[in-house]
Amino acid sequence: MKYLFVLQKVNQNYAAYVPDLPGCVASGKTADEARKAMKMAVEWHLHGLAADGLPIPAPAIQDDYDPKQHSKSKAKTETNATETAKTPTGPAKRFKFFKS
Repeated sequence: MKYLFVLQKVNQNYAAYVPDLPGCVASGKTADEARKAMKMAVEWHLHGLAADGLPIPAPAIQDDYDPKQHSKSKAKTETNATETAKTPTGPAKRFKFFKS
């Protein structure tokens, strides 16, 4: 499964959330720190849902970001990256990051 992460600069920090997983949020002083925290937050969120016997929601949010429409310099800083996180209920899940 791929979950879209929204990453935003907020004042002096970065905040991240997953629209498909209400309540799953993270923050960090840098974008990389927020991404790492978000990855861990999703792992724990999915683990908690599974531990409580609750269904894991299917990803519904999609992005339409097209790096071909941006200059090469922008594409390097605003690209989508896919990360993998292990979950307690089965194979690794894939999470899609999107920098806004």
